[in-house]
Amino acid sequence: MTKRFIFFLVMICVSLSIYGKNYEATAYGASSKDTTNTADAFAAILNEIITAKDNNPTISFKKGAYHFYRDEKYSKEYYISNSDQDNPKYLGAIIENVNNLTIDGNGSKFIFHGRMLPFSIVHSKNVTMKNFSIDFADPKILQLTKIQSKDNNTYSVEAGANYCFEGSHLVLKGDGYRIVPIVANIFEGERKNIYPRTSDYVPSGFMFYGREVSPGIVSLSDVGLKAFPVGTKIAARSYAIPTPGIFVSNCENIILQNLIVHHSEGKGLLAQVTNNIKLDGFCVVAPTDSIRAYSTQSDATHFSGCKGVIDVQNCHFEGMMDDSINVHGTYLHLVRQLNSYTVIAKFMHNQTYGFDWGFPGDEVQFIKSSTMDSVGEKNRIASIEPYDINSIKGAKALKITFKEPLSRKLLNGRVGIENLTWTPEVIFNNNVVKNNRARGALFSSPRKTLCSNNTFETVSGSAILLCGDCNGWYEGGSCKDVVIKANTFINNLTSVYQFTEAIISIYPVITHIGMQKGYFHSNIRIEENKFVTFDRPILYAKSVDGLDFTDNVVSGSKEFLPYHHNKFSFSFDRCTNVTIDKNRFMDSYSFNPFYDIKRVRSNLRKDFIIHHSRNF
Repeated sequence: MTKRFIFFLVMICVSLSIYGKNYEATAYGASSKDTTNTADAFAAILNEIITAKDNNPTISFKKGAYHFYRDEKYSKEYYISNSDQDNPKYLGAIIENVNNLTIDGNGSKFIFHGRMLPFSIVHSKNVTMKNFSIDFADPKILQLTKIQSKDNNTYSVEAGANYCFEGSHLVLKGDGYRIVPIVANIFEGERKNIYPRTSDYVPSGFMFYGREVSPGIVSLSDVGLKAFPVGTKIAARSYAIPTPGIFVSNCENIILQNLIVHHSEGKGLLAQVTNNIKLDGFCVVAPTDSIRAYSTQSDATHFSGCKGVIDVQNCHFEGMMDDSINVHGTYLHLVRQLNSYTVIAKFMHNQTYGFDWGFPGDEVQFIKSSTMDSVGEKNRIASIEPYDINSIKGAKALKITFKEPLSRKLLNGRVGIENLTWTPEVIFNNNVVKNNRARGALFSSPRKTLCSNNTFETVSGSAILLCGDCNGWYEGGSCKDVVIKANTFINNLTSVYQFTEAIISIYPVITHIGMQKGYFHSNIRIEENKFVTFDRPILYAKSVDGLDFTDNVVSGSKEFLPYHHNKFSFSFDRCTNVTIDKNRFMDSYSFNPFYDIKRVRSNLRKDFIIHHSRNF
């Protein structure tokens, strides 16, 4: 054996150890030429990777369309934040306890059938998924497109929808689901934006009644829909959100690159208890060759109890039935103290429980629900375990012991517990948010948040919401360092939803704000943005210390008729250290600081700096 040959052998071994083995999916039975269940190939590959303890493996697909079907052997019990807690979940690919993995679809389409969770990534590190799309053969939203008819209430049904009439009730039925649509979002036919002032359309009797005229053609009896023109798209649905498109939990360093989620029966992505996640070119949109106006049943992306950096860039989010991004923690409700160090605390929202809320060593703070003031001293977790008597999985209550004795003040009133360790820095940059329901982007983290160079267009509620709620949703926490810079806002706030008081709405839920001692949010800078709006409210803020609105350009639009109940450009409720400076108001949007600024429960006039804002 020559030295040269030995050298090449060594180099091959080194190369394999660095780059890992490529597992080509067709070699394991995946096929884009028939309806083979691709879940089998995924399972076989992942089992081989785990058994061989392969380093840096890649699972690759030849470009094509691959199908996934429900199979009981690919089911798991998962407790997914902000989702329906129905178990088990049926999956396409289960990625658990796998490190340094890359999945490359090379432009493939992954098509799922029935009620499924396409991908789970759990207890894994350094996982990259890229270059494929996720869609369902049988969508869980029923899109009806109005066609010409004698009574103008006849609709064509989107191809692939498994619809039927039970009696006169319109129903979706398929493998693992039966859905009774009770609400709709109404999209304009050409532009596919939600019709202004329609919000969530609830049919008469809270049901869609009608009959089938012929296969794929239905007639509805709802009188209210008759007013909309031919071509209108009715996205009829329920409020169920059982499965996201991609579920990430208890992970570290996850990258989702050049992925498209066309549809899921929940969020496009739900990530919880994860350290560092990057989205680059992650899109939630309807297929370009489709008549669909909708994409996902809920948020495009949702991050619950994460830490490190959430980096979302170069993405396009359109047509989803909720926000493009929601970043928050979860407040636990302090039920009772067992002693000076130990408490029983419980999850409060019926869609959010059962996952890891915290770990020994995590820093926490206590929040008085009525005022959202912090109470007592910060502390650290010594131990944490499920408190539910018969439930280790899916716990709704936790027994938490702290390292330092607890303040007696915690016994006064309703108190929430916030985990400060599991809070992320957020970068939301160079994204497009368009034609969706509810709100554009929600941020609730005390660490730095940068929202820059994005376009928010015809979002039907507020474009940006900074909230915080220890009373209803139990999603925290306060924002301490937010920069909203160089974004473009075009004709947003076309309907009213929860918390949507202005294009940018800073709206923590504070039930007794008159008793509040501190301020919930602080250090928020809104600068160098462009607003094009048909209505008045630009900024609404509650309980903020340090708020700058500077160097922005606001211009009027006649695209839609003004309607909003808030008639003020700027509204401030118990805010201090506010600056409105060097802004330009153009076209039909004229600004008068004496009439267009509302102050409620705010401090003295000296806490507001308002000048150099000019009309052009």
